[in-house]
Amino acid sequence: MGRLEICIFIFIFILSISGCAEILERNNSPEEHVDTDRWHIKKVDNEEARLEKEKQGIFLLEGMEEEVTLMLQESLLYPYFIYIDMNRYQMEQKEGKDYIVPVMKINGKEVFLAIWYEEDSCMDKIEAEVMTGLGGKYKEIFQHEGEYKKEIMAFNSQNWADPVERYYLIRDYKGGVFIIQQKLFFEALEGHGVRFDRMLEEIFIWAEEEKSFLSLVGKE
Repeated sequence: MGRLEICIFIFIFILSISGCAEILERNNSPEEHVDTDRWHIKKVDNEEARLEKEKQGIFLLEGMEEEVTLMLQESLLYPYFIYIDMNRYQMEQKEGKDYIVPVMKINGKEVFLAIWYEEDSCMDKIEAEVMTGLGGKYKEIFQHEGEYKKEIMAFNSQNWADPVERYYLIRDYKGGVFIIQQKLFFEALEGHGVRFDRMLEEIFIWAEEEKSFLSLVGKE
């Protein structure tokens, strides 16, 4: 190999090293690296609106207060965040819905909290669809209506093992509707039902107009 070929080889080798170093530096650059610890923080002017990744919550069960550690979870499907008791529940996705289900399965019983969202939807239309579905399964159906929220509860009897379904239809500030479904059995209303309702108080959405996180269920 002549002197010229050796010089060209060394030059190409140096360029390749520099290129690799540049790629490594770029991949490790804090400006371009996605910091997964900050996905729950929004910049508002020169300040931050933040949801803490962990918080303590008080659950009132059969007249007794229970302090629970709640962990922040982001929906992979819809525009909301929720604090979950991860010691008892886990979050999963199927059929276009988020499901919060007990870690310990209950033999022969369906227990879950399902959440999904429909953009630009009419609350009355969704309510009619829910009522039609429940009417074919249950004898007793009760409704309560607020300004932003509708609640529906359905069951056949108050036997401990009988299934119970609850729906919350909640209109958000964008004109969409969150549909929240609870599937329980009667005895579980005082346990899982209370825990589900308490965790629903910890759903937050980002409101661009207010530049803040807003409680979804708490808006009434």
